[in-house]
Amino acid sequence: MYNNKYYSLEKITDFLKGKINCLEVNKISAAYEMMQEVYENRCGQDGIPYFNHSTRVCGILIDELNLYDTDVIISALLHDIYDNQDTISEEIIDYNFGAYVAFLLELLKMQKENTDFMFMQYIDKKTNESKFPGDDVLILALAEQLEKMRSLDNTPQFRPHIKLKQIDDIFLPIAKMSDNVRIAYLKNQLVKEKNKIVD
Repeated sequence: MYNNKYYSLEKITDFLKGKINCLEVNKISAAYEMMQEVYENRCGQDGIPYFNHSTRVCGILIDELNLYDTDVIISALLHDIYDNQDTISEEIIDYNFGAYVAFLLELLKMQKENTDFMFMQYIDKKTNESKFPGDDVLILALAEQLEKMRSLDNTPQFRPHIKLKQIDDIFLPIAKMSDNVRIAYLKNQLVKEKNKIVD
């Protein structure tokens, strides 16, 4: 059953060996352990631990997209960290993983209410440089949507017609504006999953 599948910390670190340095692997391990602790004993309506979903989103990045950016991988693991709990704050994320991870997670939280999240500007407080995290945050948002689409058969709380409308109205139009090859891959995979439900 797909929803029982998850990426262990060992599997994730094996994927990353030789691709990032030991310090970055340690940061990713710390994010994994934080996510595991926050979601300990928490399950969805299907009885599957919440943390399985977060590891599968991370798996899409490293296994399918060959994406090895530490901040983006950490953000994938922690993308739902603010949902249903009040012990982990933006300040804690910033302290442990840096301002950019905290910013990405804030954008992902906002994305649930506001489609303009893609166009917000990040200003690094240390260097005063600005950056538009559009590709990073869109990759995270699309990877999460793809993982949810793949688990629709086994997840009763995700109603297909609502999910398909979100994909068609919000995520595919934004993805079509990008020339990023990873975003194109995620867009094509979303269309493939969508067609499985529609057909």
